[in-house]
Amino acid sequence: MKYSLNAVAGITYDGSKITQISDLSFNGSKCVSSITGVTCNIVSKQKSKTFSGGTATYVVTVTRNAMGVYMDKVDYTLKYKTTDSGTPYSLDEESLLLTSVDVSEPYDVDILSK
Repeated sequence: MKYSLNAVAGITYDGSKITQISDLSFNGSKCVSSITGVTCNIVSKQKSKTFSGGTATYVVTVTRNAMGVYMDKVDYTLKYKTTDSGTPYSLDEESLLLTSVDVSEPYDVDILSK
């Protein structure tokens, strides 16, 4: 299962110090299964946001679901640093990147019966 999502935030900073951050806005979520006929979807939700000095940190919970049989949740930590402000979070599809992502292991894993 491959998935992707877009998250946009407004970050205000003065020099190298962040003064304000907005909530994330999610759009363009995609989920593709490598197995023919298997459908999947994802739901993204902001868990927290903080900023200190020149770093803004967001934690996003992604709930993944495959055909209603398998479901799990993964937390992603996204960090933006004013020192990297010239580097976009995403480029064209071939060179998609994130400045800094920390991935946790799945938790709350549920195997659902039909």
